[in-house]
Formats: sequence, structure tokens, C-alpha cells
Amino acid sequence: MIRWVVLVIISGIGVIHAGSAGPALAVFPALATQPYGASAQVVEILGERGAPQPAEWVIRLKDPTARGGVREITMVEGKILSQRTPVHLSTGVTGLPPISRGDVTIDADEVFRITNREAVKNETGFHWIEYVLRADAASGAPVWDVRLFDNMGAQMGTLRISAKNGSVVRGFVPTNNLSAASRAEEER
Repeated sequence: MIRWVVLVIISGIGVIHAGSAGPALAVFPALATQPYGASAQVVEILGERGAPQPAEWVIRLKDPTARGGVREITMVEGKILSQRTPVHLSTGVTGLPPISRGDVTIDADEVFRITNREAVKNETGFHWIEYVLRADAASGAPVWDVRLFDNMGAQMGTLRISAKNGSVVRGFVPTNNLSAASRAEEER
């Protein structure tokens, strides 16, 4: 009996600390309060191990005031926890198109619902997802690139969802059907 009580208490502690990063779109108002907010452009918002929400959001910015032209911030619940100016990211980040805040209306909670619906439709289970919000290189439209993982951390497949209207831009593609070119695109 005592072991069960201890297990329940320990399980409860894990849930308390796991937390949720909150809405990804909270990044935009939070950035507006920063000294670099007027000049920096959001180019990527990342969330790992979302089930449904990740524990934190990592935001990459093109920022002419930052060393190397790039700023990376970490946010939880609309609050900036940390920021850095990693020079090693400058080449990859500065080449990305900025995300237009006015075009983004679909947040991670809706992305998770859409992902779950598509996984069920394709008879695929998953344990968590990774979120990447970017502007599409060709059209400039904001898109959520989603990767689905099983409980062992193996990638199950990918999905692309419009951040503007929630439509599925590219349906579920199981990992075993991804071509080498598609995998390279998903990993960048």
C-alpha cells in the first residue's frame, strides 16, 4: 500500500514539472516588448516532444542587432526564459524567409488535433510530435512541419499543415516512404 502512495506522489511530481510551453503564438507579443523587437524577424518556431504541447518553444530570429545576425530565445507561457546569439546558426537562419505574424492563425493545439486526426485516418499511432513553424520558401506562406514519433523515439512520419487556415498542405507520409530528398528537407 505504501509503495502505491509513493508511486502516485512521484507520478504527480513528474506531471507538475513537465508543464506546457503554452501557445506558440505568444512569442509575437512577447517579442514586441524587447529592445530588438522592432528590428528582429521570426523565421522559425520549434517545439520538441509535444504531447500535445512541448515543454518550451525555441524561437529563431534574424536580428541585425545580434552578433552574427541571429538571436535564439527560449519561451514558456509567453515569457522569455533565455536568449543567446549563436554564431554557428547564422548561415542557416539568415537564409530563411520571415514569418508574417498576420498570416499565422493556427496554433500548436490545433496542429496537434489535426495531426491526431490524420494519424487516425492513416492508422498510425504516435507518442509525441515535434513542431516547426516556418514560412514556405517558395510561397512565403507559414506552415507547420510536424514529425510524429513513437514511444521509443523512432520517427513514424511527417505532415505539413497551413498555419494560416489549418488545411493539410502535405498529407501524412510514413517514415518508411520518405525519399532521401524528403528526409533532408524535413531535417533542415
